[in-house]
Amino acid sequence: MGGSRSAMMGGTALILTARKIREMVVKEHGKYNPDLLLSGNYEAMEFYHHDTPLNSFGANLIRARVDNLGGHVEIEDCISYYDVGGKALSRENVIGQVQGGCAQGIGQTLYEEVAFDEEGGQLITASISDAGVPYASLLPRFKVLLAENPSELPSHAKGVGESRP
Repeated sequence: MGGSRSAMMGGTALILTARKIREMVVKEHGKYNPDLLLSGNYEAMEFYHHDTPLNSFGANLIRARVDNLGGHVEIEDCISYYDVGGKALSRENVIGQVQGGCAQGIGQTLYEEVAFDEEGGQLITASISDAGVPYASLLPRFKVLLAENPSELPSHAKGVGESRP
């Protein structure tokens, strides 16, 4: 399991398992508190599988200016909107993920290239500097808007497509 599915699937299994253990403590002691939990030896297991999609909605909008004479493209604004779930587990990481994805898309579209020679189709892009990478000064400021609408999971989590650890 990896990436954004971790919080959805693994997180839900963890919450359901913790609820089972809490119920064991209450059944044994008539109430729950952390001291009662730590005084015993409780074990539970949960397998969780969700059959319906839990995808988040996201959209990116870029406003650009094109020089009609030279064809130079200048990105003026990049605004993103993502529905991340009930509460972003790490708001800063989600914003960074969205900003990084936008920067990567701009870079791939406007600045990067894998070049081949015309004679034999031999790859002539030997390094990342040959491929072209945008300077930070070529990228716009990013505005990221996050909506936090919960999923039906116990954790209320949804993924934003975070990469695997």
